Amino acid sequence: MFWKRKPVTHAVALWILVGLAAAGLIGVAGYFSVLANLRQGVPQAKPSPGAEAGARQEQPPSLFGTIVSVDGRLLKVDSKQGFTEVLFDEDTSITSVGGQERPASDLVAGAVITATGKDLGGGKMDAAAIVILDAR
Repeated sequence: MFWKRKPVTHAVALWILVGLAAAGLIGVAGYFSVLANLRQGVPQAKPSPGAEAGARQEQPPSLFGTIVSVDGRLLKVDSKQGFTEVLFDEDTSITSVGGQERPASDLVAGAVITATGKDLGGGKMDAAAIVILDAR
C-alpha cells in the first residue's frame, strides 16, 4: 500500500508533478508566442493618415441618361440624376462599352450614355469621360 511507503517517495512524486506542470506552462507560453509572431507578418488594412475614421472617399459625380439634343460641345440629357446638361471638350474620353475610342460625332440624340466629371452647378456637368452604352 502506498501510504506505508517512506515520505521521500511522496516528495519525489510531488516534485515530478511540479516539473510536469512547469513544463506544460512553458509549452503553452511558447505556443502563444508562436501565434503572436505569425500575426506580425500579416498586412493589416488601415485608413490613410489624413482620413478621418469612418469618412468615405469622395466620388466624382456621375450621370446615366439619354441624349435629348446635341449643340456643339453641349449635350442635353434626360437623366434621373441632377444633371440636364453635359459639357465636353477634346480632352474628354469618349468610348463605347468595350473601351473602344469613339468620335464625338457618335454622340447623337437618342443615344444612352453614362458620364463622370465635375459638377458645375445648375444641373451642368463638365465631363471627363463619356461611355456610349447604346448608340442610335
